Amino acid sequence: MKKRQSVLKDKENMRDLEPCRTKHTEEQTDLMEENEESDEQKHHHGTTREKTCSQTKRVYLRKRRNKKGFTCTQCGKSLTYKHNLNVHMKIHTGEKPFTCDQCGKSFTHKVTLQQHMILHTGEKLHECDQCGKTFSWASGLKQHMKVHTKEKPHSCSFCGKSFSQLNNLKVHQKRHTAVKELHVL
Repeated sequence: MKKRQSVLKDKENMRDLEPCRTKHTEEQTDLMEENEESDEQKHHHGTTREKTCSQTKRVYLRKRRNKKGFTCTQCGKSLTYKHNLNVHMKIHTGEKPFTCDQCGKSFTHKVTLQQHMILHTGEKLHECDQCGKTFSWASGLKQHMKVHTKEKPHSCSFCGKSFSQLNNLKVHQKRHTAVKELHVL
């Protein structure tokens, strides 16, 4: 009973927050009115099965826009759910409620703190099945796998040399631009 009252109180408090208002643009309001008119016509005249592509696309876009009913009063970004708007508002308020107890760094999202904690624990859950090397991040393993596949998708536009990692290409290309600068001086 107390928990339910607490939840209801929280909901009331959230309604009072200015940035959490549902704000409809003129376009959204017009689309909602069109929707209502369309529903009324269907009720009186029945539904027609023949629709053109543009009508179908218009209906799809209207439904999609109507789903994004929560608009940030600071930047105008529209979001589908009120919770997402509340999370988004942390960008504008600078609120970072999740703090690392190891180094004191703060984060907007709990999941970002959890990812950060891997740096302190040294946990490496992603292992290469070909050589056994381990990685903290799945992206690190994915990047590493290019070593085994000999995949080199990044090519130098100056000399044609290929690299498995984009960063290595960027470092390499700086050598070409440095050589050009030396010749100009």
